[in-house]
Amino acid sequence: MFVLYELIREVRVDPVNLGQDRVDAIKDEINRKLSNRVMVNIGLCMALWDIKSMSAAILYQGDGGAHSKVTFRYIVFRPFQDEVIIGKIKNCTPDGVHGM
Repeated sequence: MFVLYELIREVRVDPVNLGQDRVDAIKDEINRKLSNRVMVNIGLCMALWDIKSMSAAILYQGDGGAHSKVTFRYIVFRPFQDEVIIGKIKNCTPDGVHGM
């Protein structure tokens, strides 16, 4: 049901966040971009597990952000085929089913 996926991404840290710890800024940026998003053939991204490695920051001309190539593991919700999930329904609207 929950799986760890290893991903490699180039992460851009905004100039506003360059004052804080580099690792924390990268973690915040990864979670902001991937959390609660569905990735094709991977699943629903839940939260960052850990950072395995990251390159030195690169500054591109005309861009104030610091870009780093980061290898990290992410917790992903991916139900297996024929898996049954049991829960309670709080309410049902035209927008969807909402659980407790």
